[in-house]
Amino acid sequence: MAQVLEAVTSMNRCPFCGSALRRKYNANPRRLITLDGEYYVLERVSRCSNRECPGYETSFRAENLQAIILPRKIFSLDVIMYIGTLRYEEHKTYEEIREDLGNKGIRISMGELTNLTMTFESLIKGWHEEHIQEIKEKLGEYILSIDGKNAGSFMEKDYKELGKAVK
Repeated sequence: MAQVLEAVTSMNRCPFCGSALRRKYNANPRRLITLDGEYYVLERVSRCSNRECPGYETSFRAENLQAIILPRKIFSLDVIMYIGTLRYEEHKTYEEIREDLGNKGIRISMGELTNLTMTFESLIKGWHEEHIQEIKEKLGEYILSIDGKNAGSFMEKDYKELGKAVK
């Protein structure tokens, strides 16, 4: 049986005017699957108690919940990152990943596994785009890709020059 968790914002006061926060509504119970187990999360959404506040209609959600799960997903970020690690660092097939997750008590369809893999790719792409300048500065070069399809004659190019062209 899944454990029930309650999630509330860590703020007690409105960041706009300093008034106390009050319950706006209770969100529908949400299923959450992590590497540590399955949970049902009851989230209380708050708002400012001052009707004159410019932030009166703003919803203040539980930060700790928002930090571990993406909107409209039931699998937490730790599961998504685990899937990405298995797929791209350990070069596991989808069937092997599904089996590995099953051994951890996580049942997942092949379609959802594919979807979460694409979510992982999008997260990595976003992080990469935010940090591209920092990466270029640290590496001094920037390799877009290496084509290793033709194993007999591996492409011997000066990728440092290619990286300079991308800067």
